[in-house]
Amino acid sequence: MRRAHDLDEALPTRLYQRESLPWEAGFLAGKCFLKYRRRGGPRSSTLPDFYIGAHAAVGHLALLTRDVARYRSYFPTIEILAPTEPQIRFDGRCWAPGHTESPFWPL
Repeated sequence: MRRAHDLDEALPTRLYQRESLPWEAGFLAGKCFLKYRRRGGPRSSTLPDFYIGAHAAVGHLALLTRDVARYRSYFPTIEILAPTEPQIRFDGRCWAPGHTESPFWPL
């Protein structure tokens, strides 16, 4: 989005709670990112991913993600909400492995 106002309209405060990043979360994010880089992690993983995980850890918040392994390895105490089955998209349709039909078929 180009303007903050556009984002405010798309995610109105009456529906979404917004919180500032706690100081402790910023510190934790930096420490975890440094650990990640020292383990050889590429720069393609940006620091904001670590801010998100640290904010969840410090604020005792659940985190919705498909990247369970990364968040679990750096933030083992957070509650992670993740899809139970991977969704594969093709030709505008959605398919879950092991299922012949999907409630989303066709999209």
